[in-house]
Amino acid sequence: MQEAFLHFIWKHQYFDKNDLATTNGDFLEIFDQGFLQTDAGPDFSQCRIKIADITWSGNIEVHVRSGAWLHHHHDDDKAYDNVVLHVVWENDKTICRTDGTEIPVLELKNRVSIELLNKYNKLINQPYQIPCQDQFHLVSDIKKLGMADKTMLNRLERKAKEVSELLDLSGGNWEEVAYRLLCRNFGFKINNHAFDQLAKALPLKYIHKHSNDLVQVEALLLGQSGFLDAKLADTYYVQLQKEYKFLAQKYQLHEYKLSKHQWKFLRLRPANFPTLRLAQLAVLLSKLKNVFSAFIDSTSLDQLSEQFDIKTSEYWCTHYHFDNESEKRIKKLGKSSVENLIINTVIPILAAYSKLHGEQIYMDRAIELLHQLKPESNKIIKVWKDLNLPISNAFDSQSTIEWHNEFCLKRKCLNCNVGVHILMKSEKS
Repeated sequence: MQEAFLHFIWKHQYFDKNDLATTNGDFLEIFDQGFLQTDAGPDFSQCRIKIADITWSGNIEVHVRSGAWLHHHHDDDKAYDNVVLHVVWENDKTICRTDGTEIPVLELKNRVSIELLNKYNKLINQPYQIPCQDQFHLVSDIKKLGMADKTMLNRLERKAKEVSELLDLSGGNWEEVAYRLLCRNFGFKINNHAFDQLAKALPLKYIHKHSNDLVQVEALLLGQSGFLDAKLADTYYVQLQKEYKFLAQKYQLHEYKLSKHQWKFLRLRPANFPTLRLAQLAVLLSKLKNVFSAFIDSTSLDQLSEQFDIKTSEYWCTHYHFDNESEKRIKKLGKSSVENLIINTVIPILAAYSKLHGEQIYMDRAIELLHQLKPESNKIIKVWKDLNLPISNAFDSQSTIEWHNEFCLKRKCLNCNVGVHILMKSEKS
């Protein structure tokens, strides 16, 4: 038994109300089950019930067993003194408010359809990535699209919260936050963690001081990443090494320097080698000067894409590694890489800025960008396409990634419009 199932039962009132009474035998009538809360405090607010001859307005708390009240330390939390009914699957302990008054209890274990419980257990225990995939085709398109909108909103909220947390850590410095996110996403999953560590080890203020000198920016990035520790005869390498040695001593960077072994090359195409990505990042940081402003002030996809229109310095046109020359090729950020950076860096920043400043225009811009960008292509998207869910742009692909990761994999079927519809249909049929 999961508490989420009891939330579902109470929210939709899917239990037998014949001769409804508390565990003490008092007559119980429910006028309004209230609203499910996602913040701290009791599970449902604004409830109206009648116990014996008294009508109560207040909160409802839901637990699998009543004893969980004590495990969660609600017994010494005055925020729970306004709970007028304790809804449980099994009543195993008498529970009181902080003033010692007993809280009435409704026990559900003999009032819920066994068929409904079995169908719920069967649904969440399916071995598929998408638990309801065998029944997905039975649900109307409008409910599926409604869930897609819900998951996209959920994703934007979650991403905005992550940006806000970074903002707090950086002392409210939006430029540093934009830099941190940009670096992290330059890892393109495989090297995300290493790039994130690099951003922590090399604050943006030091790059800003040298943004007019690309060689020095490359030296800072590659040196702090641990790629300038070897003894090589390569002329450009030696130049970068000398620059880094001077700058690292000047800014006392040695203590935080990464090691070369933290970077992954295995199974990567040369175009995704971290050395090349660092060289591209150096050009981008030299070009943008103010990263946050460049992102937040771009009002169209074309303008934003132009910000990422960079090519590496001449040395990297013939190298993927130091001291290992390759065929000459201009190495720009590819279109898919640019779109990935916009989706994972710019859009979360727009969403967070909109939330924190209450300016809807930035959220609208984030959503518009998602509708203009092409959908991603990966294993998760393929699963949804196999279920005939339309995915025509990045809004669709991002929403289905969120749906898969935050709902399906976590078996939060009772928070999903589709899962709820399947169970409600089962109950009504």
